[in-house]
Amino acid sequence: MSKVFATLLLAVSALANPIYTSSRWKRATLDHADFEIINLARNLESLELNLWNQGLNNYTDADFAAANLTCFRNYITLFRDQEIAHFTALNDALGGNFTNCTYTFPVDNVTQFITLGQVITSVGEGAFIGASGNISDSASRQLAAEIIGNEARQNSKLREEIGLDYFGAPNFDTPLTAPQAYSLAYPFLNCPSTNAPIQFNLIPPLTANFVNGTTPHQAGEVIDLSWDAATVSLGSDVHIEFLADQHSIAVPLTQTAAGTGTVVLPPLINGTAFLVATNYAGGGPIPNLQNFAIGYAVVADLTHANSPDLTLRKVLAAEIQAACLTAGFFYVKNHRVPRHVVDEAFSAAKSFFAQSFSVKTTVDISKSDNFRGYMPLLSENNDPKNKGELHEAFNLGLDPSIDPIFLTQTHTQDSQVDSALTHSSNLWPEQRHWSGSEDFKRSNLAYYSALLALGQSLFPLFAMALNLDERFFDDKTRHPAAIMRLLHYPGVPEEERNELNPGIGAHTDFECFTILAQGDVPALQVQKKSGEWIDVPCIPDTFVINIGDQFSRWTNDIFVSTPHRVLPPPITRYSIPFFFGCDHDVPLVPPSTCGPPRYEIISAGRYVAMRLSEVYTSRSPSESGTTMKPSLRA
Repeated sequence: MSKVFATLLLAVSALANPIYTSSRWKRATLDHADFEIINLARNLESLELNLWNQGLNNYTDADFAAANLTCFRNYITLFRDQEIAHFTALNDALGGNFTNCTYTFPVDNVTQFITLGQVITSVGEGAFIGASGNISDSASRQLAAEIIGNEARQNSKLREEIGLDYFGAPNFDTPLTAPQAYSLAYPFLNCPSTNAPIQFNLIPPLTANFVNGTTPHQAGEVIDLSWDAATVSLGSDVHIEFLADQHSIAVPLTQTAAGTGTVVLPPLINGTAFLVATNYAGGGPIPNLQNFAIGYAVVADLTHANSPDLTLRKVLAAEIQAACLTAGFFYVKNHRVPRHVVDEAFSAAKSFFAQSFSVKTTVDISKSDNFRGYMPLLSENNDPKNKGELHEAFNLGLDPSIDPIFLTQTHTQDSQVDSALTHSSNLWPEQRHWSGSEDFKRSNLAYYSALLALGQSLFPLFAMALNLDERFFDDKTRHPAAIMRLLHYPGVPEEERNELNPGIGAHTDFECFTILAQGDVPALQVQKKSGEWIDVPCIPDTFVINIGDQFSRWTNDIFVSTPHRVLPPPITRYSIPFFFGCDHDVPLVPPSTCGPPRYEIISAGRYVAMRLSEVYTSRSPSESGTTMKPSLRA
């Protein structure tokens, strides 16, 4: 698996006062080539030093603890002191005369800070590894070797904390040429003209974007690439060379338009990868194009979710942790939900929504006291300023055939609040109204049961992501609340789209998390912190998981519940979201690793009921003649 990170920009910091360093490296005798290499290294060490200083200035011990990195700030202090020593030694070797640059770092939380630190450390380490054999001065060459040792230990710790290391597996760092290292560092640098200039060529950037998030990706995924077509001209026979670990793998580039193309992520790429555009016929790198791949979500492979090997489960939990702390969205594959169960659920949805309006309204939601049944087109609305949402839905919850014991138990008052919403009878079409009703019920209950099992299997991973015992949620998810929706979006030509009639308006989900089967028509978008909306591609045989408000509240906002929406699709779209909550009676007390409560302690059932009561007020009648309500979400 490879991990590729978004680097989002932020701040500036000042060089700390140097600590004492041995004078043995002062003013080495350097030829021209040695001077240029050591000057680049000095700038890279200054870059790392200022990054660690910024993190120490901006984030407290409490901030690190909230990001599940308790005590890791001590490591950053150590890294900062090591970089002071590195910079001082290199600066002395060059005779001083260095003014601190302006440094722009793209981070706005601890997790992004640590992630960017791993990338920048990889660039610095790769530069030393690539250049050390070209330094003729023996003292400077020895200094480079000592710095590589320190950088490698830093990088190993950083990789471990963000889930890149496979414990016990070999991990080699990637050598870079001086122009490659300089080009990767250049976006962060703004140095005064009084400093000795860096004489290596700058390579225009190749931007790589998975679109679907910040945590590890899988071989076979398509990567979107872009470059400045005005300054970079690629021939017809170009490959993208992936540099990671000791691997160098060239993959054909498919150019889709001027300045854009796609490439398939190859196997054997683990950790931060660097990309180089390569002239395949010439066998060498094109010197004016290169950058490392970046992205902002996850495809987590659940193959090891139930592995007897704790190490493999921890690795998977670390991948999920990275997504939950940042984007709040990730994909899962190898989830053990049979393909035929998913296909039959979609087939059932298509058959139901193809029935006449009179058949569908025999199970209209107005006939239910627990939000079960059919909701017509335009009957829901997240934003009262809109004119209704372009989807119709069928809602179902736990059925007696799945959990008959719970439905006959006596519950506490708090559980009864949510029980009315999630643990009471479904509305099923009758055979006399629709001959396919029994198949419809059977397919939906099979899917519901499979997703219920999948949701419960995720909780141990969420527990480890919060640095808790794997079994922490076991007694809190014995009879979990879960609502399933079948959704149908009619196709809308682009010229007929109206902002007042979205597929589903911007919202967050109420429960712990949502498991979404997207189908094969993309329309879902997720909102970044900047306010920008990004597409969530449809990846075959995966589910999209997103954190909901209940889990965010339960973890003191450590897990992120991210706004999302559905655009009107150009062609008919079906999707099946499965909203997964914990047991009704469970008090939402933050676990010990999440700090003291920020919110009033209430039960999970009462929280969902409270959220529903906040939004489920009558609206003006829609064009269909029904009462519009805020959407139960997608």
